[in-house]
Amino acid sequence: MNRKDIEKGIKHLRKNDKVLANLIEILPEYNYEPRTEYASDLMTAIISQQLSIKAAATIEKRFVAKFGEVPDLSAIIDADHQEIRELGLSNAKVTYVKAIAQAFLNEDIHFHKFDSMPDQDIIKELVKIKGVGEWTAHMFLMFTLTRPNVLPTGDLGIKRAIMINYELPEMPDAKMVTQISNDRGWAPFNTIACSYLWKSIDTPGVGSPKY
Repeated sequence: MNRKDIEKGIKHLRKNDKVLANLIEILPEYNYEPRTEYASDLMTAIISQQLSIKAAATIEKRFVAKFGEVPDLSAIIDADHQEIRELGLSNAKVTYVKAIAQAFLNEDIHFHKFDSMPDQDIIKELVKIKGVGEWTAHMFLMFTLTRPNVLPTGDLGIKRAIMINYELPEMPDAKMVTQISNDRGWAPFNTIACSYLWKSIDTPGVGSPKY
């Protein structure tokens, strides 16, 4: 998304959904730019899974110190499993970051074509890599490629944010997340909507009135 697309998306969401309109008024404006370090971003997503922000940041800092801000993929593959494990990664995550490094070095996925590929085709490519599931692919689409209309229906943070902001009695399932998106007219800017919802639960004192 470029600046014009973002402004269009914010205007669209403010008009269609009063809950999001409230969040847009009180939270920092959505402002993500596309990134090109695909392998690095996938590894960061894997490292961060099921960890607190603080723990993930500590492990990522160690990982970067060892393999570089733009990770040396060959060095990751050549490194002993236990050597990477000692940085704080689980056995499974070591396997997964090595799989990502191997996939990019071997060009097993068509990452050079991602700019021109539709979202679903990119997801199909990414999940070929061991350890990369739909959630990781969604995060990649949203925060690396900044695709405008991604709805991560399985994300616990989004479910919790929807429960709080739309005052639901319990966390919604994936079907309900989709229904709320449809009913509130988030498309074609689901990514921006989700960004504000995530920020709403990460910002103390933020809450939406009933609508």
